Amino acid sequence: MGFTEHISNADLHPVQGHLHVAAGDEAVILVAREGGPLNIRAAEGAQVRLLLAPACDEAQTAHFELACGASVHVVGLFSDVGASVEVRQQAGSQFRMTAVAAGNASLDICASLCQPEAGFSFSGVAAAARNQSVQLDMRVMHDAPSCRSSAVVKGVASGDGRMRFEGRAVVAQGADGTDARQTSRNLLLGDEARITTLPQLEIYADDVKCSHGATVGRADDEAVMYMRQRGLSEQAARRLLTEGFLLDIVSDCAVGELAGTVEERLREIIEHL
Repeated sequence: MGFTEHISNADLHPVQGHLHVAAGDEAVILVAREGGPLNIRAAEGAQVRLLLAPACDEAQTAHFELACGASVHVVGLFSDVGASVEVRQQAGSQFRMTAVAAGNASLDICASLCQPEAGFSFSGVAAAARNQSVQLDMRVMHDAPSCRSSAVVKGVASGDGRMRFEGRAVVAQGADGTDARQTSRNLLLGDEARITTLPQLEIYADDVKCSHGATVGRADDEAVMYMRQRGLSEQAARRLLTEGFLLDIVSDCAVGELAGTVEERLREIIEHL
């Protein structure tokens, strides 16, 4: 199934290995599908937009270096694959990622906010159907003052599927003015499904705003009954609830031109839950 069918008004350029985007330049949408190591350096004020969509069984390792004022926006689509993303950010740089992990997938993200006013934002879905397991690990290191990070993770598991999220935000001594937020919301679609969520904070500074929260629940039986009374089957009602739960990630897509691609992938996943 093609991941780029819904992209319009944008050029696609394959990328692998090393890429340097010069100061002030803008890299149009880049596509990394080959797996293997990827190193991208965005110089001062540079802008990068990237789609990571490695083929099944091809591990993806991506390393990003953001100089002062650089911005990198990433969409990651990971199915039955292991991937790791490492980010290092200098003053005022901005990194945003929207990710979908499904099947037997693992995603490890480590971000280091090394200088003041850096910002890191993540929105993602982790979905596991029968005989599947998805693992998402995230560490955000606030090593400088006045940096911001936010992570919103939505998990869903059906059948005997397993999903696990472990997130950690570490605020170093002296990193005053930090704003770090983690939210994990999860939906169980079967009695045998299991979701484990572990958002965590480590704070060694005083003047900070930090929060984390997690919920795990089942589909609303009253809502299902309401929709069945209006002619929907139970399966269709639960699919509609699942769509409502997951598809708002699309509105937060890091690369707006790829929102259709993310929605397409989420609908494929929901169809098989």
